[in-house]
Amino acid sequence: MPDRQREASHDDGYRKSYPRNPTDKQPRGAPPETEEGVTMGLYRIGKYWHYDFRYKGKRYKASTKQTSKTAAAEVEVAVRRGIREGGVQDITFEQLAKKYLKLHAKNKRGKAFFEHTVAVLRREFDKTMLSAIGAREVDAFMATRRVTVATATANRSLAVLKHMFKLAIRWGHLGRNPAADLRPEREKNRREFFLDEEQAVRLLAEVPGWLRPLVLAALHTGARRGELLGLHWGDVNLERSEVTFRATKNGEPRTVRLSATLREALRETPSRFRGGSVFRNAAGEPLMPKGISWAFERAVERAKLDGFRFHDLRHSAASFMVQGGIPLNTVRDILGHKSLEMTLRYAHLAPDHQADAVAVMDQLSGREQVLQAVRVVE
Repeated sequence: MPDRQREASHDDGYRKSYPRNPTDKQPRGAPPETEEGVTMGLYRIGKYWHYDFRYKGKRYKASTKQTSKTAAAEVEVAVRRGIREGGVQDITFEQLAKKYLKLHAKNKRGKAFFEHTVAVLRREFDKTMLSAIGAREVDAFMATRRVTVATATANRSLAVLKHMFKLAIRWGHLGRNPAADLRPEREKNRREFFLDEEQAVRLLAEVPGWLRPLVLAALHTGARRGELLGLHWGDVNLERSEVTFRATKNGEPRTVRLSATLREALRETPSRFRGGSVFRNAAGEPLMPKGISWAFERAVERAKLDGFRFHDLRHSAASFMVQGGIPLNTVRDILGHKSLEMTLRYAHLAPDHQADAVAVMDQLSGREQVLQAVRVVE
């Protein structure tokens, strides 16, 4: 392979093109090291400028992700400063991502969320050195992210990115957090979608057979998707008609009674699948969030329930229970809410029960005497 031509730039404006010999410790034709032990160089590959220099015998090279040479030089200066002043061990974003998932997200309840979000971030920054990622690069990524996904999703991406950089500083890979000054956008409150009985039946009819048990379970237990996907047969007791969710949002196990309909649906699960994960696809493999989303969205379209999300099954379960006269405290226990305040959002769905409660007062003795006294006063 012919040697690649590289353009070197130095503090005094000197430029010289020379071939790079990968076997040389010092590239042929490169300027000598400065007093600080730094050799500087900028070169362009495609539309981006890259830096390549040595400091105290160690080589540092990476894309600056800049199309302007002036901006690339600023990145290089920042990299040099960080190495000299902080003794920072610069690594690529890919290396940080792997370390982050291993040390931070491996045992987290929301492991799948972290893995998905980090994968999205890697598509943007993967091979870039951390020192080359500045506020400008983060701003550009977020500007694109905010027009391609929902505001809430973009905000979650930003939160994970900021946390990754925060840990990178703690681990000695970064001198400052380039996303520190970026603020999340205000999220618009979305109207919650409660199914009525006819809509629920229509949706279940459109869901493919392998997905129907999961949707039925979400509707009959009010459990979150992650709680259901984390459910194993060892957590199911069909004889006692109950399941125990262990992968809960608050980290505390929650036991919920099964409806007769859901219990029979689980009983019909083929015996060869009675082990490990409860909910599986047509091939017998444990269900994954990505595969569920696509099939569920198609079913929602066919059922003409525009805007309905999988999480709305949880809201619908709560609404059916409240409308059926189940006390809010009981609904709270079933849903796993930490406080009654979270459950009170469903209180308006049972206005007639307030009338029933007030009607109890009419059963008190002495009602006729009280009314007669009132008439006398008038």
